[in-house]
Amino acid sequence: MTTIPAHWVTALGRGIAGIAAFTVLAIPLQGQTHVELPDTPAAERFSEFLSVVNSGDYHTVRSYVERNLVREFIDGAVDARVDALMRIHTASRTLTVVQVRSSSRDRIITEVRNQLTDSYEALGVSVERRRPHRVTMWYRGPSYITDRPSGAPRRTESEILDTMHTFLDRIADAEAFSGTVLIGNGERVVLRRAVGLAHRDPDIATSLDTRFNIGSVGKLFTSVAIAQLAERGLLTYQDLIGRYLGPGWVSPDVASEIRIEHLLTHRSGLGDFLESAAMTRATAPPRSLDDYQPIIRAERPQFRPGTQFQYSNSGFILLGAIVERLSGQSFADYFHEHVFAPAQMVGLSNPPQDRAALRAPTFATGYTSHYSAGGKAWNDNTRRMATTAASPAGGQYASVEDLWRFALALKSGTVVADSTWQSLTAPVRGSGGPPRGYGFEIRDLRKERRVGHGGSHEGVGAVLDMYLNSGYTLVVLSNSDRSAFAVRQRFDQLMLR
Repeated sequence: MTTIPAHWVTALGRGIAGIAAFTVLAIPLQGQTHVELPDTPAAERFSEFLSVVNSGDYHTVRSYVERNLVREFIDGAVDARVDALMRIHTASRTLTVVQVRSSSRDRIITEVRNQLTDSYEALGVSVERRRPHRVTMWYRGPSYITDRPSGAPRRTESEILDTMHTFLDRIADAEAFSGTVLIGNGERVVLRRAVGLAHRDPDIATSLDTRFNIGSVGKLFTSVAIAQLAERGLLTYQDLIGRYLGPGWVSPDVASEIRIEHLLTHRSGLGDFLESAAMTRATAPPRSLDDYQPIIRAERPQFRPGTQFQYSNSGFILLGAIVERLSGQSFADYFHEHVFAPAQMVGLSNPPQDRAALRAPTFATGYTSHYSAGGKAWNDNTRRMATTAASPAGGQYASVEDLWRFALALKSGTVVADSTWQSLTAPVRGSGGPPRGYGFEIRDLRKERRVGHGGSHEGVGAVLDMYLNSGYTLVVLSNSDRSAFAVRQRFDQLMLR
């Protein structure tokens, strides 16, 4: 057996591209002074992987990536893989292995403790079946490990807030997070924080009013719009999309298989228009929803609709087209009239076509960290975002206050009826993938259920989560890498009991 002392393993953290996320059930943490890894090729590679990332040394990391990852994983992406591992180091400083979750000859997943964030996460690697057993993928995801004794009372509000303030100070000081955070309990706001910079060079501080790109959190607006149309009797979730969309959007054979429910739960088999060749060649954002038609129509379902899960931005474009078809309004006008205005989301807006108008501190500039022999640098996402636009799949700009008001409107019956709110956030039966509501992510944290959505892109990180049993709401907006999810993970663990 390979033994790794618990105090020796160091430095992993927030990963990025090329990392498969997964959910881990809550596991009570047992006291351990060391953790034994099995005597397998995967465990041996994992030990090396940890040592390399723990070093935080650019040359060591780059050499490891070039020599020990399979070609398919690094072909044309060496810099991206190196950046990913260096970001992990920056966002954790030290990781300690506390448990082995699962293990086989060619794959291992462990539970680790992040020193910087004082939280747990799941980490692992898979390797080739034959020598030299190079790494084929690494894995990172939330770990719902808890060191609280079984049956312990829920943490008090004071304990939760003290922990979160300390946590935010630490990750902001380490440049592992920049953005705004709001925590509510019932109808009360109990924490508001703005840390870091809304813009670099020149440095402009973030404020609580700063608007951030919210990425896929905007999918919740589309889900609510569809729910409102269902309340009016204009559609049902079981309707085939061909009833509302003509051949300009989808071919007849596709239209006769995909239902609205499949689009809302990401079980349509469609993919991501953002990765299409047409979008990567684009020099300007689409002017209207119809501009997406040739891109979406060219897609073919990768499996029979309803039988598997595959996250699909393209599916939410189609939902937006249905909103436009039935309402007679553009999706943006519909959102403003029927969602934003009733919820009093006064600061929420679509990004202007002129990106020069996105000035800090009113708007935050997104940044992604990159590493070289010369050190760490921040690259802004202005050029990348110049070819994207707010859509039914997300991308609006909002402040934490805007999303807080949206959460209140959802739970108070302002934008949908109470019965509709219950149906939106109830798990929908389906094959494969994580539990989903109608457009809502769902996570069960032992005695707590979290519903909401996250959003990420280059320099974009956003979270809107509602904890149904305790009444807490968490809003996180970030413009540095995808660091909003570190805040979500820490808060999740405070909700465990």
